[in-house]
Amino acid sequence: MLDEPRPVTPAVSGGDLARVAIVGASIGGMSTASGLRGHGFDGEIVMVDAEAELPPDRPPLSKQVLTGEWPLERARQPGSATLDELGVDLRFGRRAVRLDVATRTLTLDDHETVSADAVVLATGSAARRPPIPGIDRPGVHLLRTGADAAALRAGLAATPQRVLIVGAGFIGLEVAGSARELGLPVTVVEAFATPASRVLPPAIGMALAAAAVDAGVDLRTDTSVEALLGPGVEGAAGGDGDAPVAGALLSDGTTLAADLVLVAVGAAPASGWLSDTPGIDLDDGVLADATAMAAPGVAVVGDLARWWHRGAGGFVRVEHWDNAIEMGRYVGARLMAGDDAEPYTPVPWMWSNQFGAKFQLAGHVSPDDALTWIDGTPEDRAWVGVTHDGTTVKSVMGYNRNPKVMRIRMRMDGPDGLALVDLLAAESTQ
Repeated sequence: MLDEPRPVTPAVSGGDLARVAIVGASIGGMSTASGLRGHGFDGEIVMVDAEAELPPDRPPLSKQVLTGEWPLERARQPGSATLDELGVDLRFGRRAVRLDVATRTLTLDDHETVSADAVVLATGSAARRPPIPGIDRPGVHLLRTGADAAALRAGLAATPQRVLIVGAGFIGLEVAGSARELGLPVTVVEAFATPASRVLPPAIGMALAAAAVDAGVDLRTDTSVEALLGPGVEGAAGGDGDAPVAGALLSDGTTLAADLVLVAVGAAPASGWLSDTPGIDLDDGVLADATAMAAPGVAVVGDLARWWHRGAGGFVRVEHWDNAIEMGRYVGARLMAGDDAEPYTPVPWMWSNQFGAKFQLAGHVSPDDALTWIDGTPEDRAWVGVTHDGTTVKSVMGYNRNPKVMRIRMRMDGPDGLALVDLLAAESTQ
């Protein structure tokens, strides 16, 4: 296990900051800009993003946008209406390709350089693209950007439509729910025994699986996709690679028909542009100290950050929407605080709307954690469970039990955590 890194200080104290460069205009980057202004920074903020316009808010992309309830334009980031008030020098359609840590200088893809007193890395993550033969066929989709959502929505609107989703993580199940809401037949193929098995205890994954099956999803676990096939191709990935997808060869030897495929096998930190950057350490994200500093004058936020969480006792990387917002606000304040900064120790929180129900999770969870049901059972389709080490609650998860999850979450947000015995005693009186 890695040891806690030494504290890193800003290169320029907060009161002397004149220019901050932020790489990434998604919600983490925008929250950083808001945090800077909210803590009195009146200098220049330069924001660079490879997208041609402000990236959308991502949670609606797998739900309201896909079902047609919302146009894509409605999926705006929180606070985007007040963007002009932040006074940010936006450089859209520009990609950062290099960082000189010593001088805090960015080189962009058109060879322009941007130097600053502080640099914030907020390039987030990108959808994983596994080496499945046929993954480049028309009709095969990923879901991360607004353009991805628009293409997937158009595909779902075409008929006839047999939908195949590769991966039963949160995005895969959310899209499966949206496709079922549209009345489409959906098959989900998952390589592991239960959904989200790299994150959730098996009993929780089984509960999510049961809800998917009840909603009419053909869920196939312990099965992988060996190849995506074109028309008229059975049991092999051969044929015209430019032909649209028509099916999939599975690891059990069966062939599935499919007119549209979503590959949803997780996301990876968008850190490739920082490879071999002296002064930056990469290990499933950009490593940072307990105050989100990766190097003197260089901070990191959101999905890209793998920072030392003192409450968890190790490096953590949190891909959730709420963390990107809170971490951005924190980093804005942290840069202004100079050497006097408290560590960033949030209780991570996320939610996922699936099949007309809401799953919520707060805390740090591992598949191997002990699980105790606090309220209800999976058969009830309304339940709350906590994971723990026998003494202290590590996480709380709930399905259609929003108030109780939030109440326990608030109790976890303390310096000593939440004792399991105290929670059980309190819940017994509810």
